[in-house]
Amino acid sequence: MYFHDRFQAGKLLGKELEKKYRYEDCVAIALNEGGVLVSVEICKILHCLINLLLIEEIYLPQEPDIVGALTLEGKFSLSKNFSSEIIEENREVIEEEKLKKIAKINAIKNFGNVLNKKDIIGRNVILVSDGLKSVLPLEVAYEYLKPLKINKFIIATSIATVDVVDWMHIYTDEIHCLNVIEGGLDINHYYKDNRIFDREKIVNLVNNIILNWK
Repeated sequence: MYFHDRFQAGKLLGKELEKKYRYEDCVAIALNEGGVLVSVEICKILHCLINLLLIEEIYLPQEPDIVGALTLEGKFSLSKNFSSEIIEENREVIEEEKLKKIAKINAIKNFGNVLNKKDIIGRNVILVSDGLKSVLPLEVAYEYLKPLKINKFIIATSIATVDVVDWMHIYTDEIHCLNVIEGGLDINHYYKDNRIFDREKIVNLVNNIILNWK
C-alpha cells in the first residue's frame, strides 16, 4: 500500500480509530517528525490532544538499521542488532551523531509543546509514527511511558515491518497499521510526496491543532 503523503495516511488511521475513540479520552503522541504530520489528521478526527515524543534515531554510515535512539530527555539506547565490536569501532561516530541529535532536540524543546506527562496520565495513549522498520524506537517509547498511569497503549502507524508488528502484539493493547512490509526499502519510498516540514512549521501545526478540529 502506498500513500500520497503523510496527511493521507493520518486521515486513514483517524477513520479507523474514529468509531471506537472519537468520544474517549485520548492523547496522540508523535514518535518522530513524520509522525507529527500523521498525528495532526488523527487529532482533527478524534478531537484529542497531541504531544511530541520525537525519538531521534541514529545510524552508522552505510548501515540501513538504527544503531541507537535518543529521547527528548537525552536518554540514549543502543540497538541489540549490532555487535559490541562494531559499536566500539564506531564509538566516535555515534558520539558525534548524539551531539547533533541533542542540539536538534533542544531546539525543538525551545518551541514548546513537547511531551507533557500530565497530559498522558489516565488517558488512552495513541503512539503515532509515519513508519517503523525497527523495534528500538518503540522500546524506548515504551520504557518512557511505562511508569505513567495510562489507560491503553495504542500504536497507529502507516507502515511497519513484520518484526515490529510481532513486538507490538506483545507490548501494546491495540495496533492500527495500514501496511505491513518485509523491510529493505526506506519509509519515504511508500509516500509519493515524502516532504517533512521544517521544525517551526511542525510545531505550529501542533500548537494550532485544536483550531483545526472537524
